[in-house]
Amino acid sequence: MVSEAIPDRPLSNTASDSSRSKDVVFLKDLLLKTFIGVDAWQRNEPQPVEVSMWMKTSIAKSGALDHLPDSINYATVCEEVTKLVETNKFNSLEHIADAISTRILTSGCGAAWAMIKVSKPRALLRAQSATIQIIRELDPYTGKISTPADHTDVVSISGLNIVTIIGINAGERIHRQNITIDLILYKPQNSPVGFDKAYNFRNVVDEVVEHVEASEYKTVEALVTSVADVLCGKLGVEKATVTAKKPSALTFAKAAGVEITRSKHQLKSEYVSTENKPKNESLKHEVYIAFGSNVGNPFFNISEAIKELEKAGIEVKDVSHYYISEPMFVQDQQRFINGVLRVFTSLEPIALLDVTQNIESEKLKRVKEVEKGPRSIDLDIILYDDQVFKHPRLTIPHAGVVDRSFVLKPLLDVLPSDRLHPVTMKSFKEHLGLLPKSSNVQKSSDLNEVVPVGSLSSVTGRFLEFDIEERKNRPTLLMGIMNVTPDSFSDGGKFSAENAVAEAKRMVHEGADIIDIGGQSTRPGAETVSVEEELKRVIPVVQKIRECEELKTTILSIDTFYSQVAQAAIEAGADIINDVTAGTHDKDMLSTVAKLGAPIVLNHSRPDVKNTIYTLADHEKSSHKNLSEEEEYVAVLAREMQEIVKNARDSGLRSHQIILDPGVGFAKNLKQNLWTLKNQNLIRTKGNLDNYAWLVGTSRKKFIGTITEQEVAANRLLGTAATVTAAIQQGADIVRVHDVKDIKQTIKMSDAIYKQLY
Repeated sequence: MVSEAIPDRPLSNTASDSSRSKDVVFLKDLLLKTFIGVDAWQRNEPQPVEVSMWMKTSIAKSGALDHLPDSINYATVCEEVTKLVETNKFNSLEHIADAISTRILTSGCGAAWAMIKVSKPRALLRAQSATIQIIRELDPYTGKISTPADHTDVVSISGLNIVTIIGINAGERIHRQNITIDLILYKPQNSPVGFDKAYNFRNVVDEVVEHVEASEYKTVEALVTSVADVLCGKLGVEKATVTAKKPSALTFAKAAGVEITRSKHQLKSEYVSTENKPKNESLKHEVYIAFGSNVGNPFFNISEAIKELEKAGIEVKDVSHYYISEPMFVQDQQRFINGVLRVFTSLEPIALLDVTQNIESEKLKRVKEVEKGPRSIDLDIILYDDQVFKHPRLTIPHAGVVDRSFVLKPLLDVLPSDRLHPVTMKSFKEHLGLLPKSSNVQKSSDLNEVVPVGSLSSVTGRFLEFDIEERKNRPTLLMGIMNVTPDSFSDGGKFSAENAVAEAKRMVHEGADIIDIGGQSTRPGAETVSVEEELKRVIPVVQKIRECEELKTTILSIDTFYSQVAQAAIEAGADIINDVTAGTHDKDMLSTVAKLGAPIVLNHSRPDVKNTIYTLADHEKSSHKNLSEEEEYVAVLAREMQEIVKNARDSGLRSHQIILDPGVGFAKNLKQNLWTLKNQNLIRTKGNLDNYAWLVGTSRKKFIGTITEQEVAANRLLGTAATVTAAIQQGADIVRVHDVKDIKQTIKMSDAIYKQLY
């Protein structure tokens, strides 16, 4: 049980008391009527006051002789105080308390020290009472009345009832509940006697009520700290004790609460961050901004919006994968491209809103013809630190975040999955899991991931679409191999710039979704050609294909590990880079592709392709006991795939630019290649890489020839088909093959079996 805020007896541990009597005569709760300012309704009417008095004296003689004149006659004191209070008018509690102390100490009643407590029980509409407590003493030599040097006058407000959002439980984040706040305000030592506007209890209550009612704290600790900050920081109170009680917190307890005492000095030195605390403009705030577009070229619109945010001094730290969603509310419109940005800014919420709205209306010329209708760009502030912010123009967290998969899914790409919604106190992942598959405002809440192709400078609007959630609702894409090398292990030298167009048409006709053009053989032992030679082989082919009207929208991939080739090819019209070294051969590859904005396939390999030892370090084995050789291989491969992604992201690549390849045939022996095909799902899960599209390339690889006893690469079609089926069963999104026509049939059959697509 919390004790009374102001003690009901005088404390006797002060230096000023050391030479004086410790005996006390007191009167408690003397109810009187007087004029003392205005009442709770701002009327100048008589009001009740309660007066309590403690007077120090020696009762030794009176106690021994049982003789009243040797002590303080409290009946006389009562009469004197009643007459004083009820026949005069006062302008404040301080005024009446000082008048009472003067009357007691100078009336000849025998008291040289008095503590006076005066309460107005009906002073405030929302609180039980307002109280002033003072101590005064009389100098027997000078007759001067003063405040003891080590004492401060105290103003208190008791039983202040406020209704607010407080607590961490789901219900508490939705329903307001009663809390009771008690305040003790300590005046500075040696402060002038009388009224101090910083301690005006009406003003104090107004400020505290306004602050608490607008807050949505999760803990009482944060609430009382913020109230202390309002008192000492905003109002100038020297020191304050804040007690907050939640009567509804526990079923079998009257209340639960927290009490703190803070001074100006303490609050300056111990800054406590809370979601409702005013922020320093120099601080960087972590903000999540959702984007969406379905007019014109959405990828260009999104790219331009990001550039404009950066021009405004907003640091774009991370960009989610891109998703395509069904329209919500107004369903007769194009699907939307959606995602979320993680940014840092020193702007306050409304200033940031001004920036995003200016980008929408002025920079990207968004015209809102229909509410919830088509738009070139939509930028919504979803989260701002952990703040709960309400303004006529802006609500944070965004009111619709918990109902929209196209916000929740990309949000989870860029913030921890266990992050809690500041209001509901549920994780965003939990909110996503609660969404219905369809509703009357949206045909389906399912999302597909999209990978825009081409460069940022010439974004085409074309994209690859993948079902990364279940890997069942989208057909497997076929990447056809076009080698323009004289030493390829399969059909190198067969193609040239002159006949590339005809060959590309044939591949597209046979079912290729992507054509992968390679000017350098990756077969073991093949001679590495120079950048110049590869440029001569590849760029003319890209140019010739792009000159053909029939192939203008065909997606072209370039198989290269040279950054110069990658840049020239994308500028010539290619869409994707396919690097078998995952950017390790050319240190400029990843940063070059990041600047281009094109997607890149990152293939698992090792600098020493003969290194096929996959073992966990000793410190890792302690948490992976009793692993089989296959399980250990999967764990190591998953970790190395994670490192590939981290290296790419650290080099500036965005999530939506990355396609992963487990590297079948690269730095792996026969059984490891088979384990890779068998465990793709596990590799993705262990590496936390489910959100990426995956390509698998097994076509005519040596391990297939070894198993099927086919030394000639071109004769490994059936073995390749079996590996393609295995890859699709394990969730491959793209398969890379030589024999387009035959493998297309394999894909169709495998998709029918494993995805029910037919």
